[in-house]
Amino acid sequence: MAYATLKRGSSSDGCFAISEGNPPFFISNKQLSLWHLQVGQELDEAAYLRLKEVHERDECMRKALEYLGLREHTALELRQKLGSKGKYPKAIIESTIQALKDDGSLSESRYAEVFIRSRQKRSPEGRYLLLQRLAAKGVPSQVAREAVDAAFQEHGTEYVKRAWEDAGKKGEDREKRLLKLQRKGFSYQDVRRALEEG
Repeated sequence: MAYATLKRGSSSDGCFAISEGNPPFFISNKQLSLWHLQVGQELDEAAYLRLKEVHERDECMRKALEYLGLREHTALELRQKLGSKGKYPKAIIESTIQALKDDGSLSESRYAEVFIRSRQKRSPEGRYLLLQRLAAKGVPSQVAREAVDAAFQEHGTEYVKRAWEDAGKKGEDREKRLLKLQRKGFSYQDVRRALEEG
C-alpha cells in the first residue's frame, strides 16, 4: 500500500503530496518535471520523506531569498525569521544559510556597511555604540570592527562634527556637548581630533 500519492489540486499548476497523518504540500509542475514525478504517482515512505525534505529545502531557500531581496540580513536575523513559525527543520535552515554565505547572497560585511551608513546618516554615533548595535544584530565582532574602522577611516571627522553640531542645537556648553557625544559612543580622542581639525 502506498504511503503517499501525488494528487492534482484545484488548479492545473501542480499537485499535492497527500499522506495520511501528514500535512499535504504543494509541488509545482516545474518541480514535478525536475524531480521526474507525475500526477497520480504513488510513493513509499522513504520516497515521500526524501521529496518532503527537497520541498522544504526549496521552500526555505525561496523564503530566505525573499527576505534578502527586501534588505541585507545577518545570519542571526535570517535564522530567527526562518525558524519563527517552526516551518523548517533547523538542519535545513542552517544548510540554507551556509549556501547563501557560500554564494555571497548573505554577507555580514555588506550588512555591517549598509547598517553603519544608514545609522550615521540619521544620527551619527561613535565606534563603541555602533559595535554594540552590530553585535546585537549578530554580526561577528571581527567583521563589525573592520566595518566600523573602515567607516571611521573615511568619514570619522564628519561623524563627530555632525554629532557635535546636533548636540549644540540647544545652546549647551562645551562640557555638556562632550558628555552627549560620549553617551553616543564617541571617544574623547575622536572628538578632540575632529574638533582640532576643523
